[in-house]
Order: sequence, then structure tokens, then C-alpha cells
Amino acid sequence: MTVDEIHNSTETQGAAPYKRTIAIALDSSKFSEYAFNWALEHYLRQDDYVLLLNVQHHKNAPLGINSGLDAPLAPAEPIVHPASAKDESHALLTKYAKILASKEYAYKAVSIHPSYVSTKESIVREVAQLNATALIVGSRGADALSRGFIGSVSDYCAHHCHCPVVIAKPSEEEAKTMKAIDESVFQSFTLLPSNTSKIV
Repeated sequence: MTVDEIHNSTETQGAAPYKRTIAIALDSSKFSEYAFNWALEHYLRQDDYVLLLNVQHHKNAPLGINSGLDAPLAPAEPIVHPASAKDESHALLTKYAKILASKEYAYKAVSIHPSYVSTKESIVREVAQLNATALIVGSRGADALSRGFIGSVSDYCAHHCHCPVVIAKPSEEEAKTMKAIDESVFQSFTLLPSNTSKIV
């Protein structure tokens, strides 16, 4: 497993005595956005060091490596070129890093290449390696879309992380709305020619 450190606020601010190191696992879903906003409003303190984690989503990987789910779900997912997956991950982390910077939090954003372990295992390993005090994840329920890591991954992290795991769950009505948005975005993808998934 390899990682790309996208943003690190401490590079310019210097060392500081942080009381807690809080990891937030993110993907492109509305449920991750909800978890991030929930953390800002209810959990994070100004003396926290915040770790933003995203696992790059390589759809040309063998089945089960990246999805974090037990079985594939229809409709079929688009093939994502590894370079595109990296760019998507970096863009996602940049979006959330800018929000933390605007609120003057100390943070680091990390893009994880999962190699040959699942998304959920990648998150657990990175949280342990970074010695996080707690992990915050979102949850969209049992009928999760296979494109995201949320779903069974939140349960896996709760059982395997060395630190406390906070699962930010929206209300039933909020979850219904977010699922509809995510499904609409998911179904708008088109399949790329198979040769675009190969690195030359």
C-alpha cells in the first residue's frame, strides 16, 4: 500500500502540541460530506490535528479489492484509469483541505493506493500507522452503492481499528435524499473503452 500526501498544513505552521489526531475517511458520496460536516460542527476542536483519508478507486482492479462490499451490485460500474483515480482522489481531498484551512485547523490529507488489499483494510492500516486518536466515517446503510467505500467498511473499521470509531449517521429522511443523489450521480457514468484501463 502506498500513499500520496496531498496537503500538510504543518509544513508552513511548524510543529504544535496537538491533543488529538482525528482521522476522517472520505469518498465522493453525500454520506461522506455529511460525516465531514458533522465532524466540523460536533466533534473537532481547534487543537486537533485532522487527517483526511481517501482510498483511490481503481475499477480495473480484481473484484473485491476496492469496493469494500461483499458482492457486486448492478448496474455495472465504469472502468476508471489509475491516473484518473489518483486525480479524483487528489481533487476530493483538496476540496475538504481548503475547508479545514479556512477554519484554521491543522491537517494532513492522504490519498491511499490500496494495492492488493480492500478499501476497508487500507483505511484501518493507515489509521494505525498514523496513530489516530479516533476515526470518523459516514454510513449510508445496507443498500450501499458499490462505488463508494461506505457501508460494510464503516462496520469493518468499527471492529478492527485500534482507536474509537465514530459513525456519523444522518436521519432517515436525510439518508433517503442523499441516497437518491448518489444513485443519480452513479447512474450518469458511462463505460469507457476497455483499453483505457491499461497503463502503457
